[in-house]
Amino acid sequence: MSARSPEAALASSRIRLLDFRSTKNQEKFGSDQLQSLGSLHETAARLLGSSLSANLRLRSEFAVRGIEQVVYQEVLRNETDSALTILFSMEPLPGSAILRIDLPCAFAVLDRLLGGEGHSSPVQRPFTEIEKGLISRFFQRVLASYRESWTYVVTPTCAIEQIVENFEDLNTAILPEEYTACIRGELRFGKVEGRCTFFLPRSLFHEVNLQSADASYLKNASKMGSTEEYVFEINQHLEQALVDIEVELGTTNVLLQDLLELQPGHVIVFDKEPNQALKMQVNGQDMFSVYPGFYRDHYAVKVVKVIEEKA
Repeated sequence: MSARSPEAALASSRIRLLDFRSTKNQEKFGSDQLQSLGSLHETAARLLGSSLSANLRLRSEFAVRGIEQVVYQEVLRNETDSALTILFSMEPLPGSAILRIDLPCAFAVLDRLLGGEGHSSPVQRPFTEIEKGLISRFFQRVLASYRESWTYVVTPTCAIEQIVENFEDLNTAILPEEYTACIRGELRFGKVEGRCTFFLPRSLFHEVNLQSADASYLKNASKMGSTEEYVFEINQHLEQALVDIEVELGTTNVLLQDLLELQPGHVIVFDKEPNQALKMQVNGQDMFSVYPGFYRDHYAVKVVKVIEEKA
């Protein structure tokens, strides 16, 4: 009696070969769960904008542009551009999440931290270890505001684990076939704009019921702004935010021919009289009437009236 080969024995048996790595066996986010995460990150966007403005002393904004779920291997395939990629834990939630920021924004943050005006570097290069240390400490403070937006789901402790420029360099336990929620947004630091994306793997929420958490969040969201602690914290962020102030001396129209013939010593007459108050704009909006002058060898203005907002 001849021995049967393993292949023949396998062919005649009823054993089925299953690939448990298939995305068909991976748990997806439900539409209501994605909606919950969307609501949560709308609040996170406001908190992060205030936190960035306060920490950078530069007007900053973060706006959510969309949310979707994709397989993590698709993320690896599509996110090929270099960007500041931050891996951070959210204990007691299992696993880690990812924050990815375009390099122009990252270099603007770094420039501001080093005493600059928040300009991006014209040459996109890898970060040095010292720069990574500065960025890590800065975004650790920023993630404290992100943590606040999760209050009605869970109270996580966000801790940065790794900072790289490319996804493939991350030491993460996220399976390539695992579904991941991608919350895509836009960041603005002064005049620098770029993309900002949170990647949250499905395994992060195995022990959290996002549906019930969303109900609790929506029920209490209207109360968040009424607590003294919350109001005090928002006021602290607002008081540290920078605003742009401009005073317009006057306007006039000139012929293009006259403009081309301008020379040193020529005089341009504006539409304002010497004794007429000027308008001071705050973030592009008329707020005060002022008179120009000098103060300690600097140009200055004296506020004489608050411009009432039109109904």
